[in-house]
Amino acid sequence: MGRPGFGAKFLIIIAALALQACETFTPEDCLTADWAQLGYKAGAAGNLVDLAFDRYASVCAAAGFAADGAAFESGYKSGLDREYCTTGRAFSGGLKGGFATRLCPAYIAEAYYEGLEFRAEMAGPGARVDYAKDDYYHAREAVSKAKKPVRRLRSERDNPETSDTRKQDIAAELASAERILSDAFNRRERTKSYYDKQSRRCENYCYRILYRFRYASRSACSSFCD
Repeated sequence: MGRPGFGAKFLIIIAALALQACETFTPEDCLTADWAQLGYKAGAAGNLVDLAFDRYASVCAAAGFAADGAAFESGYKSGLDREYCTTGRAFSGGLKGGFATRLCPAYIAEAYYEGLEFRAEMAGPGARVDYAKDDYYHAREAVSKAKKPVRRLRSERDNPETSDTRKQDIAAELASAERILSDAFNRRERTKSYYDKQSRRCENYCYRILYRFRYASRSACSSFCD
């Protein structure tokens, strides 16, 4: 056999990482293992059947227990067909990445590639929303930061033990701090308004192109426009 290409290697890596995330399987579990259910979970997660089975079977073999490969494979196929190889899962995989098209029928792969196309179509509007959201986030942080010296100075000013001389200094410091806070509030409102505007534009654009995508729905727009 030839060496696996990049696509095959990537698929194997993804499957291996998915298996590492599985629940811990111990030799004691071999006594009560439901091999069909283990297979179902592996199929539903889109793991490679051989890697998934070997992961459990090797634990049992080391402890002197036999694995039920037929039950595992039957459960795997059910999990794959019912939960993993669906057009919704494939389309979502195209939006987010990490879907193993080689495990599924051709029409399922079509949904995945449509998801990739939809993601490319929405990349520009989605990026503008992300930039606007990031500006709004930093503006909110600036408001929180600007509030602290205002609260501290007001508290010190209202303290009966604060001297008159210090209160005069506080008045100037407080006026400066309040101007900074006011500017931060104004920037927060501007960035919020711009973020809302970009989000609406993104949604309107997304809704206009939905008819071109068989497996897309309005909820897919939320991935880019929220």
